[in-house]
Amino acid sequence: MKDIVDEIVRLRTKGDIQEIIPLPMNQIAKKIGMSRQQTIRYRDLAIKVGKLAVDENRKEIIPDQIKKWQEFRILRKDEFTKKPLVKEWITDLLTRKQGKPIKTWKKDVVTLRKLCNTCQINPEQLIIDKQTTEKIVKNYAELCMFNNTFKKVQKIQGNSNTIHVAVMVVRNFCAYYNITWPRGTSGIMSGKVVGHGKYADIRMTSNELDRADKFIKKKWGIDSDIYRIFWIGIESCARKTTLLEMKCEWTKHINKKTGKTIFSMIAFESKTDHIKNGKWAKYITRKDTQHSLNIHKRNEFSWIWNHLGSRWSAENKMRKQLREIFKHVGKIDDYYYTNPFHSLRHVGAHYWLEKSNYNYGFVAKVGGWHTIDELKKSYGEMPPEFIIDMLETKLVHNMFS
Repeated sequence: MKDIVDEIVRLRTKGDIQEIIPLPMNQIAKKIGMSRQQTIRYRDLAIKVGKLAVDENRKEIIPDQIKKWQEFRILRKDEFTKKPLVKEWITDLLTRKQGKPIKTWKKDVVTLRKLCNTCQINPEQLIIDKQTTEKIVKNYAELCMFNNTFKKVQKIQGNSNTIHVAVMVVRNFCAYYNITWPRGTSGIMSGKVVGHGKYADIRMTSNELDRADKFIKKKWGIDSDIYRIFWIGIESCARKTTLLEMKCEWTKHINKKTGKTIFSMIAFESKTDHIKNGKWAKYITRKDTQHSLNIHKRNEFSWIWNHLGSRWSAENKMRKQLREIFKHVGKIDDYYYTNPFHSLRHVGAHYWLEKSNYNYGFVAKVGGWHTIDELKKSYGEMPPEFIIDMLETKLVHNMFS
């Protein structure tokens, strides 16, 4: 009986997403599977025990806060950020890291506003209780799945990343107002990384890299931005933003025994700025890449690409060029085309792993992975041909020697 009373109270005072509050008794009766007459009796019991407030005319009182939730309208950027709850949360985002803002604060605010506008709710509704929050997020996931305005690239990639980002932002917002989900939570509010380990086999063989190298040289030239971005992206294993912000500066090292030249470059990874302030050394060993860098530096460019024009235009151009390269060498996995820049980090992981005979500790250091586990699970899955080679040659040889 208590559960039925509590559910009626919830539907009368909180309703479900985008429903009128208080929810009409006939709709409540349908939801809980009772007759309207029985539902009214339970409603009256809720009034009697003081769980529903009524005025002198026995009419239920709707709190002012709930009335605000009902007054939904599409919120523009300025209107959204001025809402008291959002404004306070933003202040926290701007000062959370020892007085400094978290890197993604702008994107987080945009994500929360998009969710609220898509679901036609006000941010206050996200912190009513966990059950309401979960229903809102589920509703958002459903709307994303069937929203025809989503671009094709998002459909190819799947909406899971979009939804995961929204879930993490909602959890962040709710946590500030003391509504939290424990570690290991399953279902829609799970904080588990989407696709973790799913793309650990994204790689290019030596033959594919050679074909890509020849294709780029022939079509765009060794002194093209895409040539440097492609090869520095692979050798540095840098994330997109880091790669595009790398300076055209290096320290030259010459091996006294072999005479081989290595360029040591500095890159800043914002995702790991809690480690050495995000500062990582990157090593460029290919002669042609070094030659391209030398030409670029002589032309007095500060970054490794021509940054004098629009960054958005240049980035978009290089994104298309990367897709063209992957298509030329015959890559068919959607990941190459939905994440062309980040694919270079995956390819780079295998590039160094193959050269180092799968020395994960060394590659984690060279490529900028804080843990070997992350490198193994998400980037550097050992390919079948390497395992077979080990079984057929080295291990078998050791067993009978």
